[in-house]
Amino acid sequence: MPLPHPIKPGESVEFAVEFHDALPEVSERTGYHGSFHFAGQWFPKFAKLEENGAWASFPFHHVAEFYADYGQYDVTIDVPERFVVGASGALASSKVEGGRRVVRHTLDDVHDFAWTAWDKFSEKTGSFVEGGAHVAIRLLYPPGYDEPAQRSLESAIHGLRDKGARFGAYPYSVLTIVHPPSGADEAGGMEYPTLITTGGSGLPNHGLHEVEGVTVHELGHQWFYGLVGTHEVEWPAGDEGLNSLADELALGTLFPGGSAVSLGPLQIGEDLFHRRGANPPFEEPIFQPAWAFASGRSYGARIYGATAMAMVSVRNACGAEAFDTALGVYTRAQRFRHPKPSDLLDTLSTHLGTSCGEAARLALTTPTTLDYYVEQLQSERRTAPAGWFDGPSGRVKLESGKLEAGYRSSVWIGRRGVVDLPVDVELRFADGSRSRRVVRFVRAPAIVDIPPVDLEKPVSWLRIDADGPTELVGAVIDPDYKIPLDKNRLNNWYSAPGKGGGAAVSRERAIAWLGVLVRGLGP
Repeated sequence: MPLPHPIKPGESVEFAVEFHDALPEVSERTGYHGSFHFAGQWFPKFAKLEENGAWASFPFHHVAEFYADYGQYDVTIDVPERFVVGASGALASSKVEGGRRVVRHTLDDVHDFAWTAWDKFSEKTGSFVEGGAHVAIRLLYPPGYDEPAQRSLESAIHGLRDKGARFGAYPYSVLTIVHPPSGADEAGGMEYPTLITTGGSGLPNHGLHEVEGVTVHELGHQWFYGLVGTHEVEWPAGDEGLNSLADELALGTLFPGGSAVSLGPLQIGEDLFHRRGANPPFEEPIFQPAWAFASGRSYGARIYGATAMAMVSVRNACGAEAFDTALGVYTRAQRFRHPKPSDLLDTLSTHLGTSCGEAARLALTTPTTLDYYVEQLQSERRTAPAGWFDGPSGRVKLESGKLEAGYRSSVWIGRRGVVDLPVDVELRFADGSRSRRVVRFVRAPAIVDIPPVDLEKPVSWLRIDADGPTELVGAVIDPDYKIPLDKNRLNNWYSAPGKGGGAAVSRERAIAWLGVLVRGLGP
């Protein structure tokens, strides 16, 4: 729409826009199902004016969300009296007259607004009060879903505490959670400022943390999408990817050991499901626009799973405390802003150091994968060398093959890819003893006449010597599973045939095959 004259700096202008929407049956997160209505992306939204003077305007992409500037919202919703309304922001006024229910919601410092109306909603309320924050929580859900609704409410309170401590306190006074009815599932699992939609079965909890998982995930978008206004079309990993990492951390404190599944002795963490991102259909960079991915499956594998794996790998290898500090600094500094990938990578380098920062950059911006493997193990009894040697009483002759005490042992390990992170290698011996080494795939080159800055060079293999009194029978790379970015764990161990090495790495075999099974589940 052409303006009659340019808007000068500091000048304001008011637009009056009349528009009409006809909601579809629930599709792409919005619409109606019976008398249930959900209105997301329902109004004409201003494109964001970028720093370079261009307008951020783009078509709807199936796998991406929307992007806009922050503003103030004052919305009045007029529905039949029998309907219960939920909406972004705080309730400013409500009245019923002439058979109509009219509610007004207001909200500042957000870049979107959504609402829902249904004449069958049940309702639960709760609150989160901590450190000066007071959040009134309202949960709208279908009749008969009281048990999962209570779990959703409790996990939201935990999420506000966990994510607030990590990424900065939730700044709004309200949070509305909507569980759509059966048949309107596409409206579930979505985020809007101060309003999220969840989903999942209405059955009692049987150890599958589906309801808690989707609640914590959508709540996390209040930070990675809401407060940190990432351009998700151009950089979806800055929202969905970092939020998947935040899920893993928050659910890990809510359900230690079994953040995804807790069925007696079977405890499965979110990290094992994220490992499905280790084998995408195509090798693609994580940090790229949503529309650039080959398929929705590739997008999901790289953005959700692989981002979380890369971030957790860096966190475990380079120090959880330093990593958490870096991510906390990033989210607080970028609040109510629209950061770029370089803002995140620069913050990680500042707090983790150059080498770990470079590892994070390579893991996130290149199509390469990371794969550690044990290539060979060798352990032999020491033997004396043959030949004449000078001794205290003159030259003596030593016979060949004379056994000496102890073993000469070595293991060769390899790394495919260019991401270099410190990794543990555990050596296991015939007497049951174990020892660990922390290695990086760099070493001083043989050529000495090169500049000092190049003294460390990346390599694809290393040999670890482990001479000692007992035989080396097994070796395991990353025994504590700190590096989930490692593509194939089936080659992370090696056992000496016939030497008891198989027993030494039996646990690793079982867990590695369990990981393969889990990766085969789902899309």
